[in-house]
Amino acid sequence: MDESPRVSVSLVAERSGQDNSYTTLITGNSDSSGKYEYVVDTELDTIYRTTATADKAFPKGRAAVKVIYRSGYASTPEDLKLACFDLVKYYLKDERKDRMQIAGASIQNSVSTSLRENIGFPDHIKRILDFYKVHK
Repeated sequence: MDESPRVSVSLVAERSGQDNSYTTLITGNSDSSGKYEYVVDTELDTIYRTTATADKAFPKGRAAVKVIYRSGYASTPEDLKLACFDLVKYYLKDERKDRMQIAGASIQNSVSTSLRENIGFPDHIKRILDFYKVHK
């Protein structure tokens, strides 16, 4: 699943091959009918495949497992808000420019970074944005 944090999971289904139809899994301790189940771990943001007695692996292969879920934040995290405000200030004050002139005086503002693949944002802003970046 690409999006995080997960708010709720409404469907987990699996199939053993591309030609087979999906079998919907049930959750909780309702395995009395012999069907398999799953457990959602909100702390680790993970779904585990289980049976009544032990853990079991999900089937492997393309589109072997289908999950319908909701994800996101109820409100924007404070550190992300601050990074956005800092980024706006960074551009409004032209801090991205290497050399600025104010009333005839020249200011050298070399943008240095210690982070790999930095696209030119200051380190403190890039670290926060990377924390919320979706990795695919």
